[in-house]
Amino acid sequence: MSNIKKLTVKGESVDFVVKNTLHKIGLQKKRVMIRILQKEYHGIFQNNEAIVCFVYDEEESTKSILKKFKKDLSEEFKLKIEDEIISVQVTGSFYDTSRLKSEVERDAFLRDYLEKRSIRECDEEGLKQIVWNPEAQHNFVQIKQIPTEPLTDSGANIHIQFSEDQLKAEAIIFFNNQQAKEEDIFRVLKKHQCIKGVIRKNIQEVIKNKTSEYFEIARGTLPVNDRPASVEFFFRNKDEKDVTRLMEALTVDVRNVKDISIAEKNQLLVRVGDIIPGIDGYTVKGTSLKKKDLNSACPLKLGNGVYLSENGSEVYSKAEGHILWDEDELFIDVESIYMVNGNVDFSQGNINGFVGKVVISGSVKPKFSVTAEGDIEIQGDVEDAYVESTQGNVTIQGTIVHQNEGYIKAAETFTGVIASNAKIYAKNIVIEKQVFNSYMKAEESIEILGTPGVIVGGTTFANRTLKVNTIGSESWITTEVHVGDVTELKSKVRILTQRTMETEDLIKETRKVISMLKILQQNGQLNDMQNAQLEENSSKLEVLQKDLERDSKEKEKLKVDIEKCKKALLEVNKTLYPQVSVYIFDSFFMPKKEEEHLGMICRNSLIKRFPL
Repeated sequence: MSNIKKLTVKGESVDFVVKNTLHKIGLQKKRVMIRILQKEYHGIFQNNEAIVCFVYDEEESTKSILKKFKKDLSEEFKLKIEDEIISVQVTGSFYDTSRLKSEVERDAFLRDYLEKRSIRECDEEGLKQIVWNPEAQHNFVQIKQIPTEPLTDSGANIHIQFSEDQLKAEAIIFFNNQQAKEEDIFRVLKKHQCIKGVIRKNIQEVIKNKTSEYFEIARGTLPVNDRPASVEFFFRNKDEKDVTRLMEALTVDVRNVKDISIAEKNQLLVRVGDIIPGIDGYTVKGTSLKKKDLNSACPLKLGNGVYLSENGSEVYSKAEGHILWDEDELFIDVESIYMVNGNVDFSQGNINGFVGKVVISGSVKPKFSVTAEGDIEIQGDVEDAYVESTQGNVTIQGTIVHQNEGYIKAAETFTGVIASNAKIYAKNIVIEKQVFNSYMKAEESIEILGTPGVIVGGTTFANRTLKVNTIGSESWITTEVHVGDVTELKSKVRILTQRTMETEDLIKETRKVISMLKILQQNGQLNDMQNAQLEENSSKLEVLQKDLERDSKEKEKLKVDIEKCKKALLEVNKTLYPQVSVYIFDSFFMPKKEEEHLGMICRNSLIKRFPL
């Protein structure tokens, strides 16, 4: 609403005020809300002026006024084409900084003016002189020397230029007081391989009038793709209500569109009409532009959740689910979705291993579980229950309480409001209000930035960033936060380093034993017991080598994970209370007093604080 402007105007009459004000704001009457506050009155004892209120979009008005200014300015410009030279003359309005505010805008306007008249590749110095020097007004400035070629032996010349896509050719003829014939022009066109779409009528008119200005001499044709006669939709996408713009060049019948976004099994979604054949296009130089062929009447891309009817003209849903429609890609699918209208309790039972999305309008009761590959959305509370998305996000709009058992896990992002004694694991965690005595672990980041945005008690882990308003409380409740804490990872690296060293020593000893036994074997001196030892040590060596490879890979992965944690960041927007243990990378800090508005990072095993 910030662009809406209200304007009250007085004048001799309503008609006069309306006419002048609409002209001033540059808008048509239908684009303005007009209210007459007082009509004009001329009586014996009193005369009243008309008072009219106008409400309009100021941004639209500004654009309209500028558009009109540019149109009027273009009509003021003068263009002169003679002796194969193009010159342009501008007026003082071109330098009005209230309209064209800078040299950049003037340059863009001038180039657009010339482009609309098919004048391209101009002399940059000439353009610069017009744009930058107001003294150039009212003078013709040369902006292009036109390269021409002979059209006749008697002195007439022609210049032909082609559009980049070769769908258009334009020409300008300089007669030089001489005549030109059609056959002369066709000869030059053939020389330039301009053989298709020649507009003979334009050529004849130019020859007759002897006009020296650019005209369209040939026009190509874009291909017209095969298309269905009509596309009828039987659904309305939840995220996009306007289906009248769905497909360019298709006739869309929206009369049967229903206000639904969930499909039932075997529901008709789309009906497509018969194919209307298209035609190939061509450039003015004769290159063929192939049309897009449709092998069937259905031009849509179909997902795994829909199928095409036998006649190839109707699309149906395979199962109940959420309808997905991508207008740009012409892609339609039905996403598997499990809807629970109410609670997950004894009446519903557990939801385990569902492959799609789960939406629950109620709560998940104690000891029940919800697991799915897709996203899980719960509009109620979760109490002592298990909720896990193995590939997607988890959103819980109510409170999460885990007094005795249960947890929340999300492969991607968990979003919640309030957590109390909760156990939450996710790639990223976003909680709106507060967290009490909970255990949270995020592979990347945690944000608690709503109102109040508090962590009190419990243990919080984030490998990359933790952003929160307040940590701890005035009661000094014990709270731990770990941001990029690599203490455990470094301990594992030390253990693996020791173990790989021991394994390498065992491999060396085993190889020595094998080498000695193989020498005996080559000399034919290996007895049965020694042969068994050879086989045993060979098997042992294979196992040791696999153990070494596994431990080495794990150690390298841990080192990479440690390196990622070096940029760990803690931001406390409001208050960090005492009795909060802060672990960042490989360092520890506990505030002795309340600290406010601070950030923390770890550098060279020292925690550095900075103000926010």
